[in-house]
Amino acid sequence: MGRGEILALLCAVVWASAVIMFKRVGERVPAFQLNLFKNTLGTLCFLATIVLMLALVGTGAEGWLTEFGLAPAWGPITWREFGLLCLSGIVGITIADTMLLHALQLLGAGRMAVVDCLYTPSMILCAVVMLADRPTAGQLAGAVLVVLGVLVVGFQPGDGRTRSQLRRGIAFGAGSMLLMAFALVLVKPMLKTMPLLQLTWVRLAAAVVAALVFLAATGRLHEMAWVRGLFGGPEPPEPRIPPPEPRKPMPWGWLVLGSWLGAYLGMGLWIAGFKFAGVTTVAVLNQTSVFFILILATIFLKEKLTLRKVLGMGLGASGVLLATLF
Repeated sequence: MGRGEILALLCAVVWASAVIMFKRVGERVPAFQLNLFKNTLGTLCFLATIVLMLALVGTGAEGWLTEFGLAPAWGPITWREFGLLCLSGIVGITIADTMLLHALQLLGAGRMAVVDCLYTPSMILCAVVMLADRPTAGQLAGAVLVVLGVLVVGFQPGDGRTRSQLRRGIAFGAGSMLLMAFALVLVKPMLKTMPLLQLTWVRLAAAVVAALVFLAATGRLHEMAWVRGLFGGPEPPEPRIPPPEPRKPMPWGWLVLGSWLGAYLGMGLWIAGFKFAGVTTVAVLNQTSVFFILILATIFLKEKLTLRKVLGMGLGASGVLLATLF
């Protein structure tokens, strides 16, 4: 197993862990605000990493930094590349991640893990439309299996969720996968030429700026005042989806750790995987996150591992393998 494959598998584990933490925090914080906090923390962490890497230039550490894609940390960039990166960040992070976090609260971690299997068919669709790739019979058959898996697990009410919540959750989840795939394919050619840290930071920074502009333009910037709770400030507002249990204290530890894992470590591993390995192989290994999410959701969130979830996961995983290997 090569460097890219190891990074992709680590990304799956990290993202699954972050999803479980976001599920807990999402019971207290609305999806858009949670996404903004996550991306802001990730932007600051990547900025600090870039500054550190630039400071290490000339110290003899360039060799191993380059080996892991950390050097060079910054390079020349055209206005066209900058514009594409900003568009990719706004679509794939500001919008798509907000939809994903909202779907997570509507569906629960177990169901969302199955909906997450739509990521690979979405990548195939975007590659066909944007890169003129021709889908194989295996890819088309795999896409059908993934959709069947989502349908099997998605429309059975339970855990206090209604059919309407499940339908909306699937719509948000499917939309988020499609937008993420579009955003990645949009900047895929840059992965071979642009420094990894630079590409990732510009996307995240654009996502944060876009979210702040949206809140300011709609007069809702004050809604982020709950962040002061880290220092003893006000509590966050009630989420749009009321939790099934009485209101609990704000889990600041889970919020910070989940945001660090999802927007910094996970994001870096995700982009690095595509940089150092083939898209097909990385897509398969990334998709193993569905198994980790289901296992962690059963252990830590006490979600029931029903036969429908297992069947849906099996169909989704089989579809992903079929779509990417044949």
